[in-house]
Amino acid sequence: MIKGKDLSQGGAKYNIGPVITGIGLAVVANSLAVIHKLVFEEKTTTLQEICDATAANWKGYEKLRKQVQEVPKYGNDDDYVDSLAVEIANFYYKEVHQYKDIFGSPFITAFMGISNYIPKVEKMAYDRKIKIVSYR
Repeated sequence: MIKGKDLSQGGAKYNIGPVITGIGLAVVANSLAVIHKLVFEEKTTTLQEICDATAANWKGYEKLRKQVQEVPKYGNDDDYVDSLAVEIANFYYKEVHQYKDIFGSPFITAFMGISNYIPKVEKMAYDRKIKIVSYR
């Protein structure tokens, strides 16, 4: 009010940059945990086999799916996968925060835990079966 400018013109006392919202943090962390553990640490499968299994919706890959289900999942207070989520979130923040809006305020980040509005669910490297949802 004192400056005679609204928020869109930089008139707020504290101008923060736009929020770039990420989704799928848990899905990415879980998928990377599976790849890290089974492909690189235990060497019990290959990345190609995981890709083939997800493409087949795990049909014919029941033994691999069982292994995948045993890998720690995000949100269960297990540093194995939670540390991957922290690394992903920090990387996302650093990448986004380097950009500024027209007032010089850096873009900020947030993560959304829900994703029920996404029109299509893609294949995942962790144990979920594929369910394609399409809004037309």
